[in-house]
Amino acid sequence: MKKTKRIIALPLALLLGLGVVSCQNKNNNNNTGYDGKEFDISLAQDGSVKASIKKVATNFEITIEGNGEVKSYERKELVPWNAISKKISKVEVKEGVKNIGDYYFHTSTLESYYLPSSITKVEKNSFNTGAEVFAYSTSVEGTNLDYNLYQYSETKPIVEDKYWREIGESSVVWKSHKLLFIGNSFTFFPSDVFSVENPGVCSLFSEIGKSLNIDLEVDFVVKGAHTLKKFANASDEMGKIVDEKLKSASDYDYVILQEHSTTPVNDYNSFNSGVSSLVSKIESTQSNCEVYLYSTWGFPSGVSEGSIFSSVSVMEGLLRDKYHACAEENGLKVSDVGEAFTYVYENHTNINLYGSDDKHQAYTGAYLSACTHMATILGVDVRESKYYGNLDEATANILQDVAYDISFN
Repeated sequence: MKKTKRIIALPLALLLGLGVVSCQNKNNNNNTGYDGKEFDISLAQDGSVKASIKKVATNFEITIEGNGEVKSYERKELVPWNAISKKISKVEVKEGVKNIGDYYFHTSTLESYYLPSSITKVEKNSFNTGAEVFAYSTSVEGTNLDYNLYQYSETKPIVEDKYWREIGESSVVWKSHKLLFIGNSFTFFPSDVFSVENPGVCSLFSEIGKSLNIDLEVDFVVKGAHTLKKFANASDEMGKIVDEKLKSASDYDYVILQEHSTTPVNDYNSFNSGVSSLVSKIESTQSNCEVYLYSTWGFPSGVSEGSIFSSVSVMEGLLRDKYHACAEENGLKVSDVGEAFTYVYENHTNINLYGSDDKHQAYTGAYLSACTHMATILGVDVRESKYYGNLDEATANILQDVAYDISFN
């Protein structure tokens, strides 16, 4: 299964510097000789464009500033900062710089870059393979690139997957997203508003996306009390439907797997087996898909004195640990809905996330779940959504804030 990289959301305050990128590099070798160094990288070698280096802890930050074009290099070894390339933790390219030379950041390990509107050209090897490069310009020249270059557009472009925009503090590529949710009542409740034909989390996820002008196709296979092991079994009624959906389409961008309430803790092997089997099916049928585990919540009715589930937060913590362990074993990611539930449960006691059974999600819980998925999976700043469903604006805003914080902080 070819993995796709979720767009990294950076704080808008950083983007105002026009060209910020951040990444976690943990190489501890010291190259103190580069601290404070300044290089003339202007095309005319007249000092009109310079690169300066600053050492921060064990890493380095590079600032490129000036007015005009920069020179290119014939190979990576000639780049002045090549020796510390893998230790670069931040790059800032300031307005006035017109291009990025060949091999400048070819051996860097940064995940994303931001370029000011003055940049009009990049080279094939300007950035490391697979990096996400977000240009504020609407016309950057660059061909046969080994990295992903996106140009800025406030309005939906004709061509998908080539342009990006800002949604609050998120950087979002203009493209359609196709998702498949596989789960049980923790996906389709509350039953007095939604159903297996119109699952609550899926429906709210779609509406939130629509409010942010994100093109979504949301599919689902849900049944109450069903486990992932059953969903993975083609002989099972619902497992057969999962099989048919995966075999009939190869273009799912994301599949979200939700296990039956406490199974990850009470029967981890069964949980892991179901996940592993479903992942195998997804890998064999989908061309470019990421799988997320939907980590669920602790609930008051499941708590009892003397049991391992001694409180709602302890219960959720145990579930979260198992979801993350399974994700690590299978090379997946996790949407920490349960963690968001715990935060609201402990810090916003006036908001009730649970239905009358103190287990399943109420409308508020379904909305929080949908917001957390949106922020985690699509990298979207859900705080910008004006869709509140049946909730009052104040409550919805609190849930949006929590979902954002859980997903990005």
